Amino acid sequence: MQFYLDKPTVIAYQEWEKITGMQVYLAWKVPRKEWRFFPLLVLKETANGFSLSLRESETGMTLEQLTG
Repeated sequence: MQFYLDKPTVIAYQEWEKITGMQVYLAWKVPRKEWRFFPLLVLKETANGFSLSLRESETGMTLEQLTG
């Protein structure tokens, strides 16, 4: 299982970060697990877009960690 985003979407999020100075976080809900949040920097670029593996999903922040 992997999380995929196409390149135009990620590029739009990166541009938004540059314009606003605010970091974009992506949310991923793996079945029977809690939501995890990831900054764009952790995405791995592929030929067709960007991805995050199931193994890497455990490294994401919980909602409590994100909101401090």
